Amino acid sequence: MKKVDWGSIMTINNTFAIDATVFSDEIRHSQYATYRAKDAIADWFFERYNKRPSVDVANPDLRINLHIAQNYCTISLDSSGESLHKRGLRVSQNDAPINEALAAGMLLMAEWNGQCDFVDPMCGSGTLLIEAAMIALNIPPGIYRSSFGFERWNDFDEELFDRLYNDDSHERDFSHRLYGSDQSAYAIRIAEKNVRSAGLNKYIKLKVTPIQELNPPTQECMIVTNPPY
Repeated sequence: MKKVDWGSIMTINNTFAIDATVFSDEIRHSQYATYRAKDAIADWFFERYNKRPSVDVANPDLRINLHIAQNYCTISLDSSGESLHKRGLRVSQNDAPINEALAAGMLLMAEWNGQCDFVDPMCGSGTLLIEAAMIALNIPPGIYRSSFGFERWNDFDEELFDRLYNDDSHERDFSHRLYGSDQSAYAIRIAEKNVRSAGLNKYIKLKVTPIQELNPPTQECMIVTNPPY
């Protein structure tokens, strides 16, 4: 850890945290590896500047991943920050909501690309509907996130990022509709909040309906749902 040029990656004023994963006969406890790595970074700065950077496990400027497999140690920087499955648009949720990345994976395996109407008869908080709309419109899944880990890196190019972030040239037209229903009025209210948060109201229609009364809008539609456990 001390062989790394930490001055090119962070400053004395940056906070940092270390996540360690260990598979080793020599080092058996990941917390031990975390402490030793933290001490090495602190010592690197102290030997040069007589000061140590601070650790912030909750919201660090720099999150460092340490992976030890027997005698091999890999150090990497976390470019994501908060887990990428968190899109940043779910403002409310029902019990046991489906993971956004899992929902997108289901849709991609079903070869959904916006080719017809879409129906989720047990929509809960609306995750499948929102992911289906974003795929149909080709909206990047991380566009609603408040931040990424790389935005705090020393070499972060804000101008380039803003240009990429605001580039909507790859978005597609979508001429069909997405229909969501649930027997729970509470779930539909939650779904409505999340759909509004995503700015997808014009594409998604929601209503309170038990699945026994399901009446697909057309013969040409795809039905995907996450049944309650």
